[in-house]
Amino acid sequence: LSVGDCIDKARDLINRSRFDVDQCKDGLECLRQYKPAFDDKHQTWAKWPMENWTTDAADAFRFISITEGLELRFEEPDYSIMDRARAWG
Repeated sequence: LSVGDCIDKARDLINRSRFDVDQCKDGLECLRQYKPAFDDKHQTWAKWPMENWTTDAADAFRFISITEGLELRFEEPDYSIMDRARAWG
C-alpha cells in the first residue's frame, strides 16, 4: 500500500472510531495537525506527510489502520536459543 492509501485507511478508521476525548487529547491533536509536506521543487503538496512532532503518533495510528481485520499471531519465543547462548557465556 502507498502512504496515501494508508492515510485513506486511517481516515476511514477515524470516521468509524469513538475516542475518549480526555484520554486521547494529545493523540487526537497529532491527527488533526498531520499534514502533507510541500514539494518546493514542483510547488505543490507532496504525496508524503510532513515530518514534525505529529509524525510518530499519526504513523502509529496509520499502521493500526492497515492491520485492522488481520489475524495477528504472536508465537512464544524460543527460549532454548537463549539457554544455549548462556551455556557458551
